[in-house]
Amino acid sequence: MKNNKGFTLIEMLVVVAIIGLLSSVVVVGLGSARQNARDARRISDIRQIQNVLEVYYADSTKGNGAYPTTLEGLNMPKDPSSENNYGYTGGEQTYTLGACLEGDPPKGTNNASDAVFGSGSGFPQQGSCASCADSKAFCVKV
Repeated sequence: MKNNKGFTLIEMLVVVAIIGLLSSVVVVGLGSARQNARDARRISDIRQIQNVLEVYYADSTKGNGAYPTTLEGLNMPKDPSSENNYGYTGGEQTYTLGACLEGDPPKGTNNASDAVFGSGSGFPQQGSCASCADSKAFCVKV
């Protein structure tokens, strides 16, 4: 009488297939979480840039009293994907600041200080908040 200890080839293939299926589900799930994390970082960066702009505007020692025309020379955060920089147009008493998101803009951001819109291609576009290829822009107008 033979006592075979071990697994058959079929059993091993079934186990490998199940592990492959489970790992692909996990990888797909993590991709969405990473996208949401990058978008949250973009929105946080926009808020941080707003704070810097308000400090710049209020800096009485330099006699600013206006928003800068460009963000050059100011220490600004970079987009997490490095594909796009944050869009900015401004000067005097107003500015528009925007970022292209990978997902849909978060709910509750379309209020008096936030305007969500975008279309066309190329980023940034003068005179508008943001022009994202897939119309997923997060913008702030002051």
